[in-house]
Amino acid sequence: MANKKRNNLGRKKGNYSYRITWGTGRNHQEISISLKTKSKTDAEKKAKDVEVYVDRIKSGEIKREQFKTLFWWLNPEGTSELKETTLEDVMPQYLAYKESKLRAKSVKRDRVSLNQFCDFVGYTKPIAELDYLDIEGQDGLINYLQNGGYENNGINITLRHLRTFFNWLHKKAKLIDEPIHFDMLPTGNQEYFIDEYQIKAIYDYIDDERNGIDSFFKRALIFYEFTGCRAAEPLLGELYGDWLYVDGSKSKGKNLRKIQLSEELKVI
Repeated sequence: MANKKRNNLGRKKGNYSYRITWGTGRNHQEISISLKTKSKTDAEKKAKDVEVYVDRIKSGEIKREQFKTLFWWLNPEGTSELKETTLEDVMPQYLAYKESKLRAKSVKRDRVSLNQFCDFVGYTKPIAELDYLDIEGQDGLINYLQNGGYENNGINITLRHLRTFFNWLHKKAKLIDEPIHFDMLPTGNQEYFIDEYQIKAIYDYIDDERNGIDSFFKRALIFYEFTGCRAAEPLLGELYGDWLYVDGSKSKGKNLRKIQLSEELKVI
């Protein structure tokens, strides 16, 4: 045991850390856990607390995001709790990842889609409990949005962004062991979708002053993108608080449409 401690303890700028390594070659992996001490005696005591969980960390059962609450010296409360990683824990990390690849304003639709999903299932839902039924089950997000008056094309925009998020959870963040698959909704023959990169290109074209396009058109496009409204619905509807109501006699589906708006969308 003494040799194990000595081999796994390292120091950086005087502070000790506990190093966990496994795998070989291209499969080699390493995690370093700060022990927040310059004392070797104290470090060896904390190392014993880490060693209890080493096998579960190597297997991926315990994620790096859980260390802060699991190891008492890493949180101000001084408590040790194996807290489930939740949606609200990973959202900032995911959005920061997307912003590193795209311009910040292009990530707005990701944020809207995630908030729609989290408003439905709960921000504190553990990542490990997510499955396809949260999307397309009888009590899933799709039915919830359809009952709220959203049309299939608007829902599909949300679903595409959620699919990218779930792929990130599996492939990049490795927070779920299996990918989450779900079906997109059928759309009419005349409905056409553009992806987030095409949308970004349109916004960039409007932003370029050399093209002489009034910024009003960008605000209008943002409204349509985030709400899934048809062209005339913002003009035919009535605003009540945070909701845009479109009378059934003026909607294609002949049903009352209720569309919840953020503060930004209300201003537009």
